[in-house]
Amino acid sequence: MILYYIRGCDEIKVYLDIFYIVNVLMNYVALTLMGIIRKKKVFTKKILAAAAIGGFFSVLVVVSGIGRISFFLFLLYMIVGGTLLRLAFGKVPVQEALLNIFLFFLLCNFMAGILIYTSGIFGGTSIAMGELLSVSILLIFGTYKGIPFLTEKYRTYKYQYPIQIEYHGKTITGTGYMDTGNKLRKPVSGNPVAVINFHFASELFDKEEIKMIDQYPAGENGKEKIFLHYIPYHSIGTDKGYLPGFKADMMKINREGDWKIVPEPWLGIYKHEVSSKGEYEMLLHEEFIR
Repeated sequence: MILYYIRGCDEIKVYLDIFYIVNVLMNYVALTLMGIIRKKKVFTKKILAAAAIGGFFSVLVVVSGIGRISFFLFLLYMIVGGTLLRLAFGKVPVQEALLNIFLFFLLCNFMAGILIYTSGIFGGTSIAMGELLSVSILLIFGTYKGIPFLTEKYRTYKYQYPIQIEYHGKTITGTGYMDTGNKLRKPVSGNPVAVINFHFASELFDKEEIKMIDQYPAGENGKEKIFLHYIPYHSIGTDKGYLPGFKADMMKINREGDWKIVPEPWLGIYKHEVSSKGEYEMLLHEEFIR
């Protein structure tokens, strides 16, 4: 709960009706941000009800004067904060509940800091309702869009590995992504298969081989300079299909500075981008990383 003093409160004149509405809004924003960060359901009636109760207790603190006693204020905050979070998101283990209360406290203070800073930018000594609403909307929208974006970026970066592939005297260097969803294996032998971008892999082949791969399986493998195999897949763009696969001479994977050598890995050639944003050129099988 955030104690909020409106304009003209140099003499501590607090208009309780506005004070209550403002605190309800601030609690609602803080609880919504909590839900987004903790991956809970947001924009619910329970969150609105919890925010309303929190606003009532904020008014109670001001009227009763309990805010002057730090210990009682802290104790009330823990009890009321825990109650609001329980109402908004349901029952959780004690350890998680304490973590949620701490996070809620940080969010409230973070929001208060932003609002005070915003007020200072516009030359005010307190915060106008328009500023409050604008900052609240920006915080919710920014968190709602930003958290998934940053999470995905971290996840993508965490599982990326520099790779080198050698084949018939040629070497290419790029980035592989360890995709836990890649369960691709070669039929019969059961060897794990990595999925490589066709454009990236084409640097290993001459023009005749590239043409043969591009036309596969209709093309002929006359000179047998490259042995292509059918590798069935079920999760790349379509329900099912086949990839032309080949066995490279060697693949190196850099794991935190150490290069792991994978002899004769099987690679399935995918004729489209394996990363829509071009962040990596290969989907690694998790067995290559172990």
